[in-house]
Amino acid sequence: MSEEVQIRLPLGDIPPDLPESLAAFVRHAGVLAMNRRPPAREWHLDSFSLPSLGVDMSLKKVHEVKRLAEVLEDVCRSVSCDTVLDVGSGEGYLSQVMHHQCHMHVLALDASESFTAGARKRALRIARERIRREKRDGTGQDRSGPGVGDHGGDEAASGSPSSPVANPFAAMGGPVHVVGCLSPDMTPDDFYSIVGAGMAASGVPCPDDALSSASLGSVRAVMAGLHTCGDLATTMIRLVTSTPSMCALVDVGCCYYRIPSDEDTYTMISERCKALTCSFNAGALKLACEDVHRFTSSSAADHRYDMAVHFYRTILETVMTRLHPRGHPYTVRNMSRKKSAAAASYFEQALARMQRQQQEISRAGGEAPALPTLEDLNSEYAKHEGDFTKVSALLTLRAVLAPVIESLVLLDRWMFLDEHPHITARLVPVFNEDMSPRNIAVLAWKQT
Repeated sequence: MSEEVQIRLPLGDIPPDLPESLAAFVRHAGVLAMNRRPPAREWHLDSFSLPSLGVDMSLKKVHEVKRLAEVLEDVCRSVSCDTVLDVGSGEGYLSQVMHHQCHMHVLALDASESFTAGARKRALRIARERIRREKRDGTGQDRSGPGVGDHGGDEAASGSPSSPVANPFAAMGGPVHVVGCLSPDMTPDDFYSIVGAGMAASGVPCPDDALSSASLGSVRAVMAGLHTCGDLATTMIRLVTSTPSMCALVDVGCCYYRIPSDEDTYTMISERCKALTCSFNAGALKLACEDVHRFTSSSAADHRYDMAVHFYRTILETVMTRLHPRGHPYTVRNMSRKKSAAAASYFEQALARMQRQQQEISRAGGEAPALPTLEDLNSEYAKHEGDFTKVSALLTLRAVLAPVIESLVLLDRWMFLDEHPHITARLVPVFNEDMSPRNIAVLAWKQT
């Protein structure tokens, strides 16, 4: 199989001389995989209303935040809701755009204290910029609506208390960033208890009874997430279906392999998918996260390099598996092109990284598993050097299958929502695939 065929095959570009059984496999995979092209529509959020909203964002993140903010705003309007619960909010990129540009009340929840601290610093910088602009332009808003200057205005932005408001999520002059960790089996009361505790710790100017589970749970809200990892996405889906006040969901998931389950397999959540006689282990779920667009858009030289690095890693893991059949704690991760240009230099650098990890384990008092020698790795490579084309062919077939596996994971989520008669759900590609490989959003809203 030539390099050009390997690059084009995952796109369904089948050469005439390809064996019919392989051609049929590729065709069937193409039929089973979901369409990943965003629907034709005009996108209106071309730029941020405040320059500081885009600070520290990569071009990829800018694209994702603009697109998802626009979709989220549309969903909020369709269900007449002005409150967003941003789950897995990270440093608050989406939350801050939804508040300052789309004029929503926002609660941003993340499990990481460091991310939340960074989000609060970033929010303060954005709030100060907006206040300066409003003072300069004389465009200060009525304090009864969303925005900096609202719900306490300058005082809220600077941390001073303001009077209580009916919607606790609207009690500060910007998104309310709180720390909280969700679990798959949590109830709506559990969720709002975490939110209330986080809001109280953040100094939200509300009486205690306004931060109770009953009070918070009575506020109509749309739950949202941008690249929610692992089982966080399915946890959100379950919460939306079981919480009357949550009127809609907008979520783009990622990192499917971080879904914990029994016996290292992915457990379907919909009744229809549970009835299927298939299961996904961690390897299959990692495959679902592959960037197939990168695979199919590389040059012949880049493709050859990528295949070679995968082959070196295959040799390394073959030797490590022989030493430790039940697995090992060492990681290699990416290394520079110069250091992985040839097998010998790749093995040398990989071994050096693992040796440092081995020393760290020993210093911590743990039992560090043995490592192979450089001679072991080079000898194994010499033995299998002729198998390079087999490994590259296997990687090509994996790239063909990756979108199929992701499609089934997403369809399982859609089917779970569809099994609730009062909910309408859609799977919609939102991001350009060349910018963001995980680009399909789960949209759901409750019928009134």
